[in-house]
Amino acid sequence: MKNVPSALAFAVGIIVGAILLLIVQAHRVESLTSKNLSLKESHQALSEELKKNREDSEKIRSEFEKKMDELIQQLFKKDKEIESLKAENKALREKLNLTEKSPALTKKPDEQKTDETAQEEQKSLIEELKNLLTRIETAPSDRILMRSFTDKIWELKDVAFLKEIVDKFNKIFDEALKNEPDNLDLIFNQGNACAAELTYLQFKMKEDPMRYGPKMGEVSLKALNCFNKVLEKNPNDYEALLTRAYWCYYSPGEIRQAEKDFSELTKRAKEQNFEPVFGERIFLGAAMTYQKLGEKEKAKKSLEDGMRLYPLSDNLRKAYDKLQE
Repeated sequence: MKNVPSALAFAVGIIVGAILLLIVQAHRVESLTSKNLSLKESHQALSEELKKNREDSEKIRSEFEKKMDELIQQLFKKDKEIESLKAENKALREKLNLTEKSPALTKKPDEQKTDETAQEEQKSLIEELKNLLTRIETAPSDRILMRSFTDKIWELKDVAFLKEIVDKFNKIFDEALKNEPDNLDLIFNQGNACAAELTYLQFKMKEDPMRYGPKMGEVSLKALNCFNKVLEKNPNDYEALLTRAYWCYYSPGEIRQAEKDFSELTKRAKEQNFEPVFGERIFLGAAMTYQKLGEKEKAKKSLEDGMRLYPLSDNLRKAYDKLQE
């Protein structure tokens, strides 16, 4: 009978242990179920995020493709316009060639004489430029020689000779600056030499504007960089400042820089005794810039200031009279 309590206690112990084991297992199941639900929620959230990203990507791709289609259509339209212009240009040249074959039928004697005079003038100009080019080759840092050259180059109409000049200048200044990279006169003249290439490109633009238009921008930028280098080293180089001002005047998008340069130059001209050859150009350039900006009164004032300093200047007087019309 003494063994009955022991057996009972043992049975109770087993039951209690089993109950505890069941409680632990139930807790584990609940914990795993909770974790499983959490994972499902995370997976669902992730799936929704991926779906949204895919939709955004599709939207971006669709917009990109639409924009590309629009650009392609624009390019196609431009190509057709260019082809049309080329056809018109070709027809016009053919027409002009026919006219040149029979000048007596289309031109008056005085017009023929004018053409002959123009040819003679071009011939004389070519000889003069050849002479200057030879002298520049031996003295590439001579500003006076280069100024004389660039003053005349815009009148040249011989495209083949212009290309020859461009190649010659590139060789001259590449070699000279290799030996003297910090020579400011060489850098200044290299910038001025770009005038020959721009004159050449103006003729080539008629053949292919899409090709030679950007090239003209590159050459203008090259020239401006040269003048900027000179002015960084010597801010008092008024000739470099004047030359940059004119290049900015003729370069697209640079008119405000031209205004600043000419404003500074007119101020210096009033304070210093510039040579008439420079002083006249300063006030003419300032007036041209103000006119281009639509500021007629400032243009008029610039010419009046110039005439007070350079009363013998016919060019300033003519510009002023024209502005008064």
